[in-house]
Amino acid sequence: VGHFAQSLNEKSLKDLGYDLPTPEAVYVRILQEEGVPPDALRLFGQELPDQMEEAKALAAKLNAPVSIIVVTTPYNVRLARMIYTDVFPNTKVMVVATPFEPLPARWWESASSIRMVAAETAAIVNYFISQRLFGE
Repeated sequence: VGHFAQSLNEKSLKDLGYDLPTPEAVYVRILQEEGVPPDALRLFGQELPDQMEEAKALAAKLNAPVSIIVVTTPYNVRLARMIYTDVFPNTKVMVVATPFEPLPARWWESASSIRMVAAETAAIVNYFISQRLFGE
């Protein structure tokens, strides 16, 4: 599950005629090399507006899965885990951060990392209040 933004460098390389593997293709390859059968993999949700909609649509599509793996940004791991464990209460939910977007160890020293952490913290608070406290 995931949404992927294309960097300026990737766009420039594509404009020059170079095809780079998509993050989705890389994930599939890694998982298959780790022994996950191809028929057990499903990429899902790229066209949906947010993670809650992704999780709900996935729940409607799957019939009581035993486990799911959610790949997201390192900033989004906590929120994704909250959402998917709420939507899939009887499923083993594993949430992992993509290696394509590392979270700096000293994130507070980077303006862009501070913005990402602040935005994600606000999203977690919003989710907690709207979904867990009031159940909307």
